[in-house]
Amino acid sequence: MRPSYGATGIKDTSTAPGGVEIRDLDDLKTKLPGLTVIGLAVIFLGTALTLSSGTGILEFGAAVAFLIGAISAYLRVKHEEISRISVEKKNHGGSGLFSMIGNKAP
Repeated sequence: MRPSYGATGIKDTSTAPGGVEIRDLDDLKTKLPGLTVIGLAVIFLGTALTLSSGTGILEFGAAVAFLIGAISAYLRVKHEEISRISVEKKNHGGSGLFSMIGNKAP
C-alpha cells in the first residue's frame, strides 16, 4: 500500500485522538459543551496572567464561573430528560402510539 500525501507533498500521518473524534451530529452535541468548558478555563487562565488588578480578575472569573454553571445546568437537565424518556420506553415496552396506550397493532 502506498503512503498518502497531502496537497503539500508531505506524508499525512496525523490522526485525531480518540476523545475528539466526531462521527455524527450526536457526537458533536455530546462533546461540544465539555470542549467549551475547557476553552473557557484556558481563556480564564490566559487572562488571569495578563490582568494586573485584583477586581478585574474577580469579575472575569465570576463571569466564567457563571457560564460554566449554566452549561452544567443545561447538561443536567438534558441528562434527566434522556433518563426519563428511556425509563418511559422501558416501562411501556417500546415506543410508538400503540405501545404507549397499551393496545397492540392490528
